[in-house]
Amino acid sequence: MPQNQAAWIKAQGTSLVVEDAPYNAPGPQEVLIKNHAVAINPVDWKMQDHNIFNDKYPHIFGCDVAGVVEEVGSEVKAFTRGDRVIGNAVCLSKGVKYAAFQLYVLCPANVTCKLPDHVSFEQGCVLPLAVNTSSLGLFVPDHLGLPMPSVSPSTSDQAVLVYGGSTSVGATCIQLAKAAGARVYATASKSNHEYCRALGADEVFDYRDSDWVHKAAAAMKDKAVVGAYDSISTDDTAKATQKVLVSSGSKGLVLMVSPPPEGVQGRFVFGANLTSNEDLAKAIWADFLGQALKKGSLVPKPDPVVAGHGLGEIQKGMDLQKNGVSARKVVVTIA
Repeated sequence: MPQNQAAWIKAQGTSLVVEDAPYNAPGPQEVLIKNHAVAINPVDWKMQDHNIFNDKYPHIFGCDVAGVVEEVGSEVKAFTRGDRVIGNAVCLSKGVKYAAFQLYVLCPANVTCKLPDHVSFEQGCVLPLAVNTSSLGLFVPDHLGLPMPSVSPSTSDQAVLVYGGSTSVGATCIQLAKAAGARVYATASKSNHEYCRALGADEVFDYRDSDWVHKAAAAMKDKAVVGAYDSISTDDTAKATQKVLVSSGSKGLVLMVSPPPEGVQGRFVFGANLTSNEDLAKAIWADFLGQALKKGSLVPKPDPVVAGHGLGEIQKGMDLQKNGVSARKVVVTIA
């Protein structure tokens, strides 16, 4: 049996330390992945600093993993040992066995997909949590309710506003909404406008422009705007996004990665919940994502910035993410 190790946190606010960890065989509908690269998300350092989503120590963080299948569960038919894959390590809902920051990671098979040979592990690991978080906001009927994405979408009359188009969730939202046939409006700093357009955004507004709310509302007026996805999710961004919707005549929701403030017609989207939505997980992970990556109709964005190699460099990666990056996602290679 291989020896597993993990980057553990022993108490709130302390630095990660690399120590041995249990090697866990997969359950019937799970895969065990030998880790090659992990991505860092804001939720990782927020858990470290503020103890959110965790009530006991020691603990392991990490949601985004790319690597090679080591073992498959008894009911798993889509994967075999040696497959290159990406997966959402669902530590936010299932605990340390499912955390990315270790050498061997358990993932539910329904939020795992094969990684084409032309996509590196460093590129692939930027996607999983962003895919889940974006999908729950865009495609759940009680949220924005777009049709399921396709590698050959039919154009619809629906439209979506994405606040923070250059972020990990924002970049994925743009691509998934376009794959659903929607028109996409986005915000980003001026330096990232072409980046958002290359991902599929039809119009991009500079959120630093004091008149951007008026300009966006005017552009979206009389369009079939189903709502907005605020990937930044502060009180100010949520309220500005809501104002655009109201001014443009839309009654749609503002979807957020944190609870919406008072006065905003919004919903909180928790990416870890996708694994329990079997129909949506199948539509995204089994039916769409692998094909889209192979065809190139969806690309892993933002581009990775590699903070280092090995579990011992994950703390450095978390510190780098906390300090802020633009149109990049912090990655640490493992193998």
